[in-house]
Amino acid sequence: MTSGASPLPPRFLTKKNSILSQLALDPSDYDDKSPKGSVDAQIFDLIRLINGVEGWVTTSSCAGRVAVFVEGPKKEVPSNRSTSNSGEPPDKQFDKDAAFLADVDREGTGSEVKTAPGGKGGGRWLFVSHDPPDVPDLQEVGSEFWTQKFGMSRNGDVPSSARLIHLTYSPLILHVLCATLDYAKPLLAAAINAGFRESGVQSLKALDPDYDGDGVMVAIRTNGIVFESVIGLYDPCRDSAAAIVSEEYLAMCTGIVGERFRWNEVRKERLVQEIVGAMKRTRLAEGAKQIETKDDRRQRKRQEGLARQKKQQAAQKEANVSQQTDNVEDHD
Repeated sequence: MTSGASPLPPRFLTKKNSILSQLALDPSDYDDKSPKGSVDAQIFDLIRLINGVEGWVTTSSCAGRVAVFVEGPKKEVPSNRSTSNSGEPPDKQFDKDAAFLADVDREGTGSEVKTAPGGKGGGRWLFVSHDPPDVPDLQEVGSEFWTQKFGMSRNGDVPSSARLIHLTYSPLILHVLCATLDYAKPLLAAAINAGFRESGVQSLKALDPDYDGDGVMVAIRTNGIVFESVIGLYDPCRDSAAAIVSEEYLAMCTGIVGERFRWNEVRKERLVQEIVGAMKRTRLAEGAKQIETKDDRRQRKRQEGLARQKKQQAAQKEANVSQQTDNVEDHD
């Protein structure tokens, strides 16, 4: 961490170099379907900042997204067992759906990408976007704008065996591999201070001073601005998705999602500031690539504006002196 710090574990360095070689680190190279993996454009600078620290490397990320997805398929279970709508024990089905969601986080898909059926738990995506949705006037775009945009229709005949369709908003999430616990501590503190209250170290093995693994995994996340609502039912026999809420309700949910996107952006900027502060306090990355925060940009613009104003005043003063000199010469 400081100039006198011990060298980084070779296993961590090998892993970091392997991860960075697979990332698209040039914004012009973004490809949502790239098999080599890519970073969401909305958090490119944040990822670059983190990976600029020698003892940190991002292993998965999601900038924040709105999604409409179908639950996994039902399965037959004994009638004496407690089940969820999917036909599986609630905890088991939840784990499967959560794993499916996490898979897309690792993929780093980009703006408004509709995905094919599949994934862990057999879930299906109807709509995904990493950008806040534009909210039009429903009177101008038609009575089923959001229903159609989210891949649904308004068919009234839906069987009881249909699967639930969820509209969700998930905020920014990062998984950062740290070389040692000493590298993990300032990052975790920065995340919590920035409002990512559910952040933490993923394995207690890292707390063992004799731990000699690949590194310490820090998860940066928050549940404070998560949003979720059931909005439809999916009939697998007819491969049809039907909305069960009104168009006005979908529009209201979309407005809430847009608000959550704005809150997510505020927390992301705060996270950048906290990480930059941690880097300065602990000298985590001397010479690492830095990015300009909003406060830095505001200060730079102010200084540039004052410099221009001073230059203009000097030029005006010189012009006034020149004019006065010309007037004196004309009078003579």
